[in-house]
Amino acid sequence: MNKLIEEYFVKINGTVSSRDQCIQQVRQVLQSAYDEVPSEPSFKEMKLMLLDYEHIWKAIDTYKDGKASINTKLSYTNSMIHLCRIFKVQGTEQFFKGKVSGLKSDRELVKHGEGIPEKISREQVNEYIKYYKNLLSVPKVSATALKDYLRVKIITTYPFRLETGTLEAISSADHAELKESGNLGIRNFLITEGEAEKSYIFEFNGYKTAKLYKTRSIPIEEPEIIELMSKYLPTIGENDFLFHKGSRTNEYSADMTEAKIQAKQRNNLTSWVKKSLKKSINYDGSVTDITKVLITEIWDNGTTEDRMKFAMWRGHDVSTAANMYASRNGVDPKQ
Repeated sequence: MNKLIEEYFVKINGTVSSRDQCIQQVRQVLQSAYDEVPSEPSFKEMKLMLLDYEHIWKAIDTYKDGKASINTKLSYTNSMIHLCRIFKVQGTEQFFKGKVSGLKSDRELVKHGEGIPEKISREQVNEYIKYYKNLLSVPKVSATALKDYLRVKIITTYPFRLETGTLEAISSADHAELKESGNLGIRNFLITEGEAEKSYIFEFNGYKTAKLYKTRSIPIEEPEIIELMSKYLPTIGENDFLFHKGSRTNEYSADMTEAKIQAKQRNNLTSWVKKSLKKSINYDGSVTDITKVLITEIWDNGTTEDRMKFAMWRGHDVSTAANMYASRNGVDPKQ
């Protein structure tokens, strides 16, 4: 692939810096979309990936948790247009050209002081929660309403990244069996323990900083989330994905790697949160916006123990949380 890009830039009289930037950005986009990309994908593999243009666009649109600048998104999208021309995928090229047009329009709005979102407030987060909780105040509550409110409660309680979207429901017995056989891999679980008095644990084995922090196990102590779990889990299949229909066997083909499955599910969560925030409180935002509220509140009002716990929940050390969130509010990161 790199050789073809190099030849293409010679043909169009492109600069070396533009060529190198295209190579780097194409690799980053494809790895973000699929996690595992061959170092030198075949022509057929490359074309199949490019035909999945909506999935690739999600990777660009949600780059840096949706916080990448418009100019950054433009640059990455233009790199994909170059790739489409190299591999002669016209439909995908036209799709990305449309996205470039939209991004340029957005850039003009920002230039004139329009369309710049404000940071989400605690009051808005509460309204977001309330909106989905109210959907349960009907005589016959649907599984979808339970699922949506559970999802909202998790992302507004725990400072997780997008790994929330990759959770699989599993019994403690089945989980123990997987662990004993060494097959946990990078899978993430909602583990159910007990028969009558059930308890639940989040376990994350695949996430951004997993190489450093290994398995994160987080017992669920929030009473409302425990109650929601007890009502919602019977509505899905045994050993099923928590927020996606279908079991691992019938939802994904045999050639889908775990990394690719999780990449799709993270993108699904990004898309759902973005739409749900817009629908419920008319806010253009992401999971990261909500997370910043949670961690900032802990650094403003919580104890040292609270801060350490939240950092573990997030999957990074305390100083990282302090530098990224608390220090901007005048709180000493060393406290």
